[in-house]
Amino acid sequence: MSELTSLMSGSVQQIGQAFLFAYYLPSAVFVICHIFILMPLWNQAFPGLLPTLVLSNATQTVDLPTLVILLLIPLALAILWVGLNTFLIRLYSGNIDFIKNRVLSRAMQSNRKIVEARYTPLRSHREAYQKNLVLLDGPGLTEQERVNTLNSQSEIRAAIIEQYAILDQMPESVALPVTEQLIAPTAFGNALAAIPEYTKTRYGIDVTIFWVRLYTLLQKAAPEHFDRLNTQKTNLDLVLNLSAFSALILLEALILLLTGRTTYGELLILTIVVSLLTTVGFYRASVSAAAALGQLVAVSFDYYRKLILQEFGLPLPTYLEDEFKLWSRLAAFIQRGDPFYFPSAEPNDQNSTPKQ
Repeated sequence: MSELTSLMSGSVQQIGQAFLFAYYLPSAVFVICHIFILMPLWNQAFPGLLPTLVLSNATQTVDLPTLVILLLIPLALAILWVGLNTFLIRLYSGNIDFIKNRVLSRAMQSNRKIVEARYTPLRSHREAYQKNLVLLDGPGLTEQERVNTLNSQSEIRAAIIEQYAILDQMPESVALPVTEQLIAPTAFGNALAAIPEYTKTRYGIDVTIFWVRLYTLLQKAAPEHFDRLNTQKTNLDLVLNLSAFSALILLEALILLLTGRTTYGELLILTIVVSLLTTVGFYRASVSAAAALGQLVAVSFDYYRKLILQEFGLPLPTYLEDEFKLWSRLAAFIQRGDPFYFPSAEPNDQNSTPKQ
């Protein structure tokens, strides 16, 4: 009981810290910018548009009720922003149809062309290799067909190695996923796409199914790594929120400048320049933070994926091909529920190559 209480209190503390740094502080900065810069400008351009009570108190003596309101506004905004976190990540990833197919269609087409030119042979070899794994795992193959399939696997492995040698000789390009379905129009989206591609390519693990299961196990099995994951996610949310709030300030300042109904033109131009720089700067920081988070998630599966199998009463196979098939079966069992999908605890080692 004491162990459970300790875990729960630790989780609450981490959630509180993440909320404070990643949501409340950016919201407070956003509100302060409005009180001292944007709200006076909005009121000058459109008299009576915004309440004057906060403005007058903000520039004079702030009484207790007003102070409470000033503290609660960022809190309410932060809570709202938590609810918008998934949408914000999709927005910055370009994973919204209108953005992907209209606004950033050229960037999307460019990224697809780069992937097509660099990775088409590698992708086709991988698909053929995985298809053969499914054939070898299923019934109905004659002995000769099994031998032919195993020989084909050897040839495909050699082709994949050769293709990587060719890629190593090519000049470095932007970081893009090999899998066509994961390509995004933004650098942020492609940084996040590295997470599902890494686990799927190396182990056959569908990260959308197994990450939540692994994450819940890490808090007890690897608390230091669990803390690093949470810290990095907080860093990502912080810079992403700062970029989004900066973009909103930039948009408001541009609208005010275009109306031409305020006499503070120099202040508006300064606000536009600063908010533009912070929007771009924090966006670039979010790309780096997403890549760092992806590395930590990859390490989680590299080192601790066996924890999931232990919970299901399954051993970690000796051979990578058997492990690939095991994760595919377990994913099918979780998604569909039929007991015959549940993987056997005994791998078929004769069709596999050992881990390197």
